[in-house]
Amino acid sequence: MGYDLGDNHINGVENFWSLVKRCIKGTYVHIDNGLVFRYLEEQTFRYNNRHHNDAQRFVKTLAAITGRRITYKDLIGESQE
Repeated sequence: MGYDLGDNHINGVENFWSLVKRCIKGTYVHIDNGLVFRYLEEQTFRYNNRHHNDAQRFVKTLAAITGRRITYKDLIGESQE
């Protein structure tokens, strides 16, 4: 039984989680349990674009948000009453 499936390897998964844990402990120190999925989305984006430099990732992020609008209430998950 191997530890890889084509291009997917256990080492890649371990590497990703290592980076996530390091980011939480080093950058955020504490995270809100209700927003864990947002932290994971950010780290997934960084990991999937790790071969790009910061400027290239920034341009890609701007291209993804152009024409979109999010309110503060939507961002923090409060229901609109």
